[in-house]
Amino acid sequence: LKVVIIMHVAWGFLLWGQWEFHDHLFPTQGLFGNILFALLATFVCLGVLLGMAKFSAVATTREAKQTYDIVTTGISLVAAWSWEQTFNTCFEIVGQAYQVGYEGLVPKLVLSVVVPAAVLPLYLSYIRPEVNKFEEEAEALAALHPSEAEDA
Repeated sequence: LKVVIIMHVAWGFLLWGQWEFHDHLFPTQGLFGNILFALLATFVCLGVLLGMAKFSAVATTREAKQTYDIVTTGISLVAAWSWEQTFNTCFEIVGQAYQVGYEGLVPKLVLSVVVPAAVLPLYLSYIRPEVNKFEEEAEALAALHPSEAEDA
C-alpha cells in the first residue's frame, strides 16, 4: 500500500508539472517549460531527500527504514521522469527539424546510439567501480554484523 500511495503522489506531482509548466505557463515553449519543471522537480526532490537525511536517525524500526527506502525510490523517480520528459521533447524537436527520412526516425536513431555510447565509457570507468566498492563494503559489513544487516 505504501508503494501505491508514493507512486500516486509522484505521478500527481508530475502531472501537475506538465499541466502547469507545459500547458499553462509555457504553451508555445514546451521545451523551456519542461526544463524549468525538471529543475524545480530536481531541487524539490533534493530538499525532501536532505530533510529525510536530517531526520533519518528517528527511523529506527524496520518498517520506518522500509518506508524511507520506498520514499527515496519515489522521489528519485520524480526527478528522473521529469528529465526523461525533457529529453524526449528534445528528441522530438530534433526529429522534426532534421527529417532525413522516415518522419524523423533517422536522427532519433542516431542520437539513441550516440548518446549512450558517449556515456558508457564514463559509467564503466567511474560510476560502476564506485558502486562495486560500495556493495563490497556493505557485504563485508553484513558478514561482520548479521543482525544489523537484517534491520537495514
